[in-house]
Amino acid sequence: MQTADFKNADRSPHHPENEASLKKLQEEYNTVRKKYIKAYNDLLDAEHDPKVNLSKPENTKIIIDSLKYWEGKKLINHAFCIMPNHVHWVVELHTKDEDGKPVYLEDILYSVKRFSATHINKLENRVGALWQKESFDTTIRDEKHLYYAVEYTLNNPVNAGYVKHWKDWFGCDCLGAADSNPPFKEDADWNPHHP
Repeated sequence: MQTADFKNADRSPHHPENEASLKKLQEEYNTVRKKYIKAYNDLLDAEHDPKVNLSKPENTKIIIDSLKYWEGKKLINHAFCIMPNHVHWVVELHTKDEDGKPVYLEDILYSVKRFSATHINKLENRVGALWQKESFDTTIRDEKHLYYAVEYTLNNPVNAGYVKHWKDWFGCDCLGAADSNPPFKEDADWNPHHP
């Protein structure tokens, strides 16, 4: 189900008289969105003792296995980081799987959450929901956005004060991490337009 709004051609929001108002509105939206995301992530990072610690090595391995399960078949993993109470994942979905069927993020998340919850609950000798029903997702707009999403994901344990370098966190990985020139800030020559 969707909604749709239509406007006649008499006066577009992009009419020159409206440009300044639209620009101001977009800046306000971006400011509020950044504040919301930061506040949400600060809350996640503030909880250092969750009921189920996802960063416990056995739990982290289960989550990594689930994140990598569809690699090459339905998706490309760009980066992920498993924190004590949440997971950051930068993933590129194939348009279609190897059988020609469409690939949807909600199906992938369902698979990852179901597999990992089943195995972690068994390991932790518990029952019940492991994951919240909703996930926060956003569309990567361009290569610059991808760069910052990967950088943010990998540096999550650093920013939370767990380690000094993301490579020291067992639950972090990224495409190209084993290469001599991985695509993130520590590589001063990296250019998002020339991998």
